[in-house]
Amino acid sequence: MRFTFPLLGGARPLLAAALFAGSLGTAAAQSDTAEPADTGMAEAAAAVQAMSDYLAGLSSFEFEASALFDEPALDGVPGKRAASVHVAVDRPDRLFLQARFDDGSDRKVWFDGETVTLANLSTETYVELPFEGDVDGLVEAIQARLGVTMPVLMFAGSRPFDQLEDNVIGARLVGERVLGDDVTSLVEIETIDARSLLWIADGTAPLPERLVVTYVREPGDPEYVLTFTGFSETSLPDATFEADVPEGWSRIELNPEE
Repeated sequence: MRFTFPLLGGARPLLAAALFAGSLGTAAAQSDTAEPADTGMAEAAAAVQAMSDYLAGLSSFEFEASALFDEPALDGVPGKRAASVHVAVDRPDRLFLQARFDDGSDRKVWFDGETVTLANLSTETYVELPFEGDVDGLVEAIQARLGVTMPVLMFAGSRPFDQLEDNVIGARLVGERVLGDDVTSLVEIETIDARSLLWIADGTAPLPERLVVTYVREPGDPEYVLTFTGFSETSLPDATFEADVPEGWSRIELNPEE
């Protein structure tokens, strides 16, 4: 199964720019006072694992996030774009996502364990694709088909960083940082393509608070910033995950293998 970008339209930058990767181990290696690489890696891994375990323990939840990302213009000059995202999850097999972009475009995705429905509210079009499985399986399938890793969807899954395990070159726990009223742990992660920073809330609820990715292999080092504005563990009504496509909208027929 592969989602085609003509339907997603303005969502493409949000998807393609969301590769979670990094190249941040160098600063630690150059510091005379830095901890040994293996110690830093272990501390970073422990912080990320604690967050992953906490997310996996949430059976029904929703969160809001804002995204700011660079989008290449036709003349080659990158421009800033923004989006607000709402995600709702009812494990194991129900998902809802809405992304509103600063150009007025609006996208929704529903998944009920059997069917994925994607709607473009701006063009009044939608597509339905069969997919039997759980939310984790859907996230993995989307990312495998698109060839990118998408943080918004990663944080909806119960194993958000499993797919990065074989690609991590280095990581370290930078230390304590304050975001607003929250004390967080800042983690740097190094892979091949980008520099990544992840802020994780301290305490009994180690939730993600901010992610910054800089793509060092792309011209101009484009950046993707994802800021979480609220997690809520709550019982969600069935209607949240039922595709709500108005009568009269145009259905786009796609081959599930496309």
